[in-house]
Amino acid sequence: MLDLIVSGGLAVLPAGPEIADIAVAGGKIVGIGAPGSFAAAGAARTVSATGQYVIPGGIDPHVHCGWPITVPGTTNPALSGPPEQVSRAALYGGTTSVLDFAMWSPGEKLAHSIEKRMKEWAGACFCDYGFHVMLQGKIPPGAVNAARWTRRGAFLAFALVAGLQRRPPSDPPPGALLIHRAAT
Repeated sequence: MLDLIVSGGLAVLPAGPEIADIAVAGGKIVGIGAPGSFAAAGAARTVSATGQYVIPGGIDPHVHCGWPITVPGTTNPALSGPPEQVSRAALYGGTTSVLDFAMWSPGEKLAHSIEKRMKEWAGACFCDYGFHVMLQGKIPPGAVNAARWTRRGAFLAFALVAGLQRRPPSDPPPGALLIHRAAT
């Protein structure tokens, strides 16, 4: 017996939207099928999503956990919520994966930057998670190549902090080629 069937909604799926039923057991999506396909299994609760969009497991690719936030009227920045709070809020909103930032500083090994962030998230998160590596300061040659061999999962993006000076698109910031090289 299933815990929940969300029935007849327009499910947004990797292959495109389709009218579907979504089966949930033990707090996890265990099946997505044609309307009525899980009726024989039965469920403790069935919710009709007819006429509604159903997004089984969104991804938030840009979260900030434990990052300084300037609060109007104060002089000291507050910190954004920790992984427990951010991941719980994500799940309540239907987001099942979040990507936070692992800050790398000059002189630090890339693997160490990721390991530090992993320690903050491990056992403290209620959903799937990953990291963007944020490079700041002077980026040494080969930093991205080193990242390719730092295998603690996949590197999804590199956010390069090139300063606050805006530059026209024809004059890319230092390190722009690193983004391209990381993607190849």
